Amino acid sequence: MGACFSNNEECDSFPKAIEHSNGLPIDQVYKLSKKIGGGSFGTVWLAHRKDNHKYKFAIKKINKKEVENTELDLLRREIDVLREVDHPNIIKFYDTYEDSNHIFIVMEYCSGGELFTKITSQGYLHESEARVYMRKMLMAVSHLHSLKIVHRDLKTENFLFDSNCATKELKLVDFGLSNKFGKNFEQLHSQVGTIYYVAPEVLKGNYDCKCDMWSLGVLMYTMLSGDLPFFDNDLGVVYKKLNSGTYSFSKKVWESVSGTAKDLLSNLLVVDSEKRYSAMDALHHEWFVSLQKRESLMTASIYESFKNFRRNSIFQREALRLMVKHIPEERLERLKDLFFSLDTSGSGLVKVEDLINSLKELGSLSEREIIEVISSMDSNNTGMIYYSDFISGAIMAKKETMEEALWLTFKQLDVDNKGVLTEESLRRALEYIGRHVTDEQIQSIIETVNSSGGLITYEDFKEIIYGTFESRA
Repeated sequence: MGACFSNNEECDSFPKAIEHSNGLPIDQVYKLSKKIGGGSFGTVWLAHRKDNHKYKFAIKKINKKEVENTELDLLRREIDVLREVDHPNIIKFYDTYEDSNHIFIVMEYCSGGELFTKITSQGYLHESEARVYMRKMLMAVSHLHSLKIVHRDLKTENFLFDSNCATKELKLVDFGLSNKFGKNFEQLHSQVGTIYYVAPEVLKGNYDCKCDMWSLGVLMYTMLSGDLPFFDNDLGVVYKKLNSGTYSFSKKVWESVSGTAKDLLSNLLVVDSEKRYSAMDALHHEWFVSLQKRESLMTASIYESFKNFRRNSIFQREALRLMVKHIPEERLERLKDLFFSLDTSGSGLVKVEDLINSLKELGSLSEREIIEVISSMDSNNTGMIYYSDFISGAIMAKKETMEEALWLTFKQLDVDNKGVLTEESLRRALEYIGRHVTDEQIQSIIETVNSSGGLITYEDFKEIIYGTFESRA
């Protein structure tokens, strides 16, 4: 691909297909080692950072010459969706690179394999296990729908486990067929998806986000029985089954499945989409009652963490928010539980008013004081707090536990791969990850860089960020 050492001009000598993609040759940063799969576009490769082999990533590689203009529009939409979503049950997006021949999407590497493999290796899942996974899938889809995004290709192959450890997390991947829906967006008419999971209305070419709920019903049925509810070797028969919504609980395995599980299925696999459950309806179904955590997880130390976060500069807050994506999920279990206990709607977003009420329970805190403290976490000024904003405000890990995530954050901000951060590289890094850079943020960046002599080394970066942890360590 050739070397590129300039700030950006020489790197961008070719026409860019993806706005805000990094024109730096990807082989200066990553080594693609082996093909591990394919998505709606291109192939997916296991890769590692060239400056530290232990950090692994999944990189989707797309050949521009093989992508038509309409497909390129879909690819742009996929990247836009990945930049917008923020949920622990959705694959993490890090960056895009581009050269004259290829587009590269850098994402989280999930080493635990597909849900499909787990089901086929066991035959089917025990109801208690299927319940846990189904709730995670519903939370991911509910988050998408709250952002007016429909996935359109939900199937067992598109849910991956991030690791093989006991606290492994389930992740939704492959947004190549995703789209926006609702007011101010195009109506959904394309017949897309995988036939055995596709909703009847998709076949008719007029549908909305409820098509995802049908697919989740198929997933749930498959987890509990090991079978697809509408399978047949004759596609004509499959179409008839789908359009009639005909499925069966007659197989022996269903004898041990609870009536509440079957009731939830009967409200998902409904041909009339208007009568079909929404994601929030399903999350509040009685089948999930045993998974609801009712105890208060809020603590005074977390409130102190919120207070410290508010005192940070905008640059520090953005760096901490980005760092959340680089912290292993198992280190965030308790904070994740707190976030989801506050997410009363099931949208993957916490209402500011719900966080206020939770903090009031700690005792002698006035509502005015609480609002001032948590205002910095509502980064979009919508009255809703995103997952990464919440965790970055609440995190209280000691310095030594943050080292790896801090280094990866620095490297992601170092878009020129020069080992230092500048005002311009930080500005572009925020654009690459989809963060709108305001005048206030730019001023904060300038002040931070100038106070470090115009360049921020990794040691400078650690000192800037670790200052936010001094009172928490």
